[in-house]
Amino acid sequence: MAETPRTRLPNLDGLRAFSVLLVLLFHSQFLGVTGGYIGVSVFFTISGYLLTDRLLSRPIDRHAIVNYWGGRWRRILPAAWTVLAGIVAYEAATGNTPLNPAHRLWAIAGGFGNWFQLQQGTSYAALFQQADMMVHYWSLGIEQQVYLVLPLLLWLTSRLWRGRAQLGTVLLLIVVSFVLPLVAGMSVARTYYGTDTRAGEILVGVALAIVHRQGLIPRAMSLRWGNVLTSVTLAGLIAVSLMVGPGDEFVRRGLLPLVALLSTVLIHSAVSTPKVLGGVLGWRLSTFLGDLSYPIYLLHWPIIVILQRHGVPAGLTFLIALVGAIVIGQPIVRFIERPIRRAPGPMRWRVWVGVMVVALTIVGTQLTPPRARQYLAALEADASATDVKPVAGQPRVAVFGDSSAKSLGLLIERQVPSTTINLVGTASKLGCGLITSLESARCKDVPDQWSSFLHAHVVDLAVVMSCQWDVLAHDVPGVGQQIVGQLEIDRAIHDAYTERADQLLAAGVGQVSWVLCPPMSNVTGDQALPEIVASRDPQRVNALNTIIRSVVDEHPGHMHVLDLATWMTGKVDDASIRPDGVHFEYSSASSLSAALPTLLATAIEAAKAAPSTQTDVVPSAKTGRIGTFGDSASLTLALLMIRQIPEQITYAGDASIMGCGLIENSRCPGTLAHWAEVLASHPTDIALVLSCQWELVSYDLPGKKDAHVGTPEMDAVIRDSYRRAAQVLIAGGVQTIVWLTCPEFNNDAVRDVAPDVREGRQPERVAALNTIIRSMPSEFPGWVTNLDLATWMQSRQTDLRLRPDGAHFAYDWPTDLSRDFPALLAEAIAAVDKG
Repeated sequence: MAETPRTRLPNLDGLRAFSVLLVLLFHSQFLGVTGGYIGVSVFFTISGYLLTDRLLSRPIDRHAIVNYWGGRWRRILPAAWTVLAGIVAYEAATGNTPLNPAHRLWAIAGGFGNWFQLQQGTSYAALFQQADMMVHYWSLGIEQQVYLVLPLLLWLTSRLWRGRAQLGTVLLLIVVSFVLPLVAGMSVARTYYGTDTRAGEILVGVALAIVHRQGLIPRAMSLRWGNVLTSVTLAGLIAVSLMVGPGDEFVRRGLLPLVALLSTVLIHSAVSTPKVLGGVLGWRLSTFLGDLSYPIYLLHWPIIVILQRHGVPAGLTFLIALVGAIVIGQPIVRFIERPIRRAPGPMRWRVWVGVMVVALTIVGTQLTPPRARQYLAALEADASATDVKPVAGQPRVAVFGDSSAKSLGLLIERQVPSTTINLVGTASKLGCGLITSLESARCKDVPDQWSSFLHAHVVDLAVVMSCQWDVLAHDVPGVGQQIVGQLEIDRAIHDAYTERADQLLAAGVGQVSWVLCPPMSNVTGDQALPEIVASRDPQRVNALNTIIRSVVDEHPGHMHVLDLATWMTGKVDDASIRPDGVHFEYSSASSLSAALPTLLATAIEAAKAAPSTQTDVVPSAKTGRIGTFGDSASLTLALLMIRQIPEQITYAGDASIMGCGLIENSRCPGTLAHWAEVLASHPTDIALVLSCQWELVSYDLPGKKDAHVGTPEMDAVIRDSYRRAAQVLIAGGVQTIVWLTCPEFNNDAVRDVAPDVREGRQPERVAALNTIIRSMPSEFPGWVTNLDLATWMQSRQTDLRLRPDGAHFAYDWPTDLSRDFPALLAEAIAAVDKG
């Protein structure tokens, strides 16, 4: 995307100008250039061609590679990091700091902006809904990653069969890159942001440079043919930019190789015909814009984001962004980039890098999320501290949905008497609506979260509310971006809502009351992002409510509407009801808390007549502060509870020690002392103990070498260690010790396991250890109970989704264990005889 002057050709500067103008037209949403993002693809191919042509102009050795890397970073980083610093300063000054500000800054500054976008679950089709001033750095991340590997690839292939493998290797990698999205079934977003899936566009330029250097195609062409090829390929690229959109399935089904092919032919004709098209590509204006294409690219998007927040028309946005990027970009090039790049020695460059790294580190550690994010964090914390006390004989009510549902649940819990509305809990996930098929990856587990909640609670009446995230624009597969009120997305929302309603009713919930979304305020609270403001259009909210009514009508006798939409008429901007215009005030009483019993009266009466038919529900595990004690498997169990079932577990803390069990020795001398320290600082009511691997290996005991569990000597050592562990827990204030039995290991999951560890995983040893664990309740009656994880795991021993390495539990995604654990734990706690 940015080259040194001596590698530039006037015609290629003209192509850069063409490419950056396509991108600007797309980002400013001007002239209907919905596919202008292909300009980045053209940039990629030009970059691959020029950098390879430069590398192959001299022998490739260690010195050449190091110089190449140094030149790349001196060219890219000064301007990129300077603009990053400006964006951070602007966001801090205006209070528009986005979510995860430090993580975002470090990922993008480090050259991994594309993977950061994927990690965030970002779709490029939702570009204009994100308003993230740094989102366009994804392409720099791809280039930087490829720049690291490209010279090594060229150096290695130049030494294989005297360089004859060079072109073939590059062509093979091009095919792999372009075919990968189809073979692997990748999404449009994964295809668009992946380095592996976009490298092909750069490698096509690499292949053209090799072809030219090896003389396979002469770098000369008649003016007539040059004019024909250039005209046809330019027309083809313009046509594509007008016909496709960022969310089109064509992105992963052939668009990228098509654009790369057109770009390659265009570059070949441009470098082979100096006066092509009457020299228009070499005009002074063309070369001027091409020379500044890199700073224009860096600066145009932040300018556009600012302008679009103020509703500036598209044409004016395009003009201001272009002129503004030139005006700001020229000083950056003149006073920052060129002095650093042209410094006679490496010292100035190294000093600048050192200063910028320190500055970015300091700034990154000081960045804080916006107040809206802080509000949601407080909402999450308040919800995790919920301590509902259901009233016997009253219909049991639970609230399901998004963060507004969470605030509604807290309002009921804290401000509505339980004798009026008998709340048993809330199942909601911040930042997630109910259209899970169109949501980011982090929201896919909402149905599993509901299942876990229903497995642990009897619910007579489910109140469902999901509004903000369902009125945003979504990328509909095969269609592109749509908003509620359009055919395909309306069908997706209807199907998603029907699935959630059926899930509740199939679980035995007696009645479902679905909240009609009240209009959301753009006046109360902080100024929202433009895409949020747009989504709150009353027409969108009304369209969503129409879908809700249709789903309710399709379930007569089982579902009702809770018409908050009508009740909120005239109260949309009332901060005493919704301080931020979306979430309900729950720290004090309001007119809504007074009205809720009446609003829910019909549904509550229906729930009395048709209560829950749930039969597999056990008491909730959320009966006290829970801590985890044991080895690394215990630690992964703690992480699973924290990340997957936080609303059903009141977590106190973890005292697990990786690489250590409960047998204290010279390698693990202070396990129980560590437990005592944790208990002193993190009061714990229920201790979960899981320690297996390090009690299963062999030990050298006095008078007995290679003793292992199952031998009298080792069994005595383990029993003594377990007794002392239980005594430390009881002395530390623990009321109930839940000792988990050890499931058998899956030794086929990971091959590189130490021999002594693999030997310890024999089923006979695991069975012998479980015999000791199962005896602990009789040794400490009223204090210790067992959770028979071994039996639960029997049919799941080889489930790699549950235990990716065959020993430790997965905690980054929902599993059968995260679904069933609250019930398993509740059963174990209920089995303790405190009499």
